[in-house]
Amino acid sequence: MKKKIFLQFFLFLLFLLLVLLVYNSYKSNNSPPKKTDINKETMLLKDKSENLDNEQTVKYDNLINNLSYSTVDNAGNKYSIFAMQGIIEENKPNVVIMDGVSAEIDLNNYHILYIQSKKAIFNNISFNSIFEKSVKLSYLDHFITAKMLDLNLDTKIITLKDEVVYKNKSIELNADYITFNLDTKESVISMYDKQKKIKIFQSE
Repeated sequence: MKKKIFLQFFLFLLFLLLVLLVYNSYKSNNSPPKKTDINKETMLLKDKSENLDNEQTVKYDNLINNLSYSTVDNAGNKYSIFAMQGIIEENKPNVVIMDGVSAEIDLNNYHILYIQSKKAIFNNISFNSIFEKSVKLSYLDHFITAKMLDLNLDTKIITLKDEVVYKNKSIELNADYITFNLDTKESVISMYDKQKKIKIFQSE
């Protein structure tokens, strides 16, 4: 009889022990994280966010909207260039890649030349520029379109290249390139292949 009572008591204690173990295990798995754990996670997220912000800042620091440059040479000629957007080359801070470009060349005692293009590569020290895509040059009643325009202020030469079309009130010319000297105001219209002739059309 005593053995039976002792066995029952032992089994009851064993049952209580199992209940306590299960309860503690459940409480440990479902308890909220400690404050220190929350702080660590918050700091990690903050560091990641700051790193991302720094990466974005580096990426867009060299992007400028609505920029313009202008200069005047010793002869009194004024050169101005404007762009809707420009990116300064990271390894070449004097080079600006421009979008939505327009430029003006105000020649002293002459006329203003207007240039437009979708793209341009501009040197903010020498002001030498290469205009590309839908290039247009106009002054008075003269209009020229081309694929590319090279403005070299060191030599004072403008060169329009590739699929060049010149128009005025009376004629239209199709050529490979046109050069214009900003000092002498002389222009040359020619073909790469000298055997080919410049196409000339009379305007109606």
